Amino acid sequence: TINAVVSAGLGLPAISTLSPNTLATAFGAGLYESATGRGVGPADLDNGALPTLLDRTCLEIDGQRSPLVFLRNDQVNFQVGSSVTGQMQIKLIRNCGEFYELPGNTISVPVAPVSPDMFAYAVAEDGTKSVAAINAITGTRVGPTTLGAEFVPANAGDIVAIFVTGLGLTNPPFAAGQLPPNDASGARPAPPVTVIIDGIQVEVLYAGTAPGFAGLYQINVVIPLTPNIGEVAVTIISSGG
Repeated sequence: TINAVVSAGLGLPAISTLSPNTLATAFGAGLYESATGRGVGPADLDNGALPTLLDRTCLEIDGQRSPLVFLRNDQVNFQVGSSVTGQMQIKLIRNCGEFYELPGNTISVPVAPVSPDMFAYAVAEDGTKSVAAINAITGTRVGPTTLGAEFVPANAGDIVAIFVTGLGLTNPPFAAGQLPPNDASGARPAPPVTVIIDGIQVEVLYAGTAPGFAGLYQINVVIPLTPNIGEVAVTIISSGG
């Protein structure tokens, strides 16, 4: 049984309207045989793309199998298809494709052109996120040192990569499940992206697919000289919605 489907960024409140190519999470019961969890590894890829069938389990959107990322008895992470519109119908099937299939319930989820959602290193009880970001030059994780010794706060002028999902279709297009190459040939979202940090609209150097990860986008920005220090607010706006 699926009880809810939300964006995989998992903030509070959760984003329940999804967009094409978004990474999403279905929560429920009996979704997989194990409580330990099963992630997709290199051996599971299907012609270099995320599998749509994993351990006899599949998830269908409008009757079409979706790329899978992670399975657990109470959670399934997947990628929304590239061609969904309006209202999509989601159903999980165990023993998928076998003689005795076990289909679950169908849950309806609204679709929008974009549904930006930042990933997080940590989420506070009030839903505030410590945004998942790295220094684009050094690769160091950006965040408060309270998260760990490997985290370093950002300084004005740093170039920081922020990781998000839900930026919609890209140009050139990448189909759901397809892994963007590990080179400079990234694809940019069709609608432009604006980033505001501590009330200041910042310079966006790149917004597009993250190499090697289906459904993951990165936004490279220049950190401004802000009036505040410590934790400051980050807002992502897409003109697609």
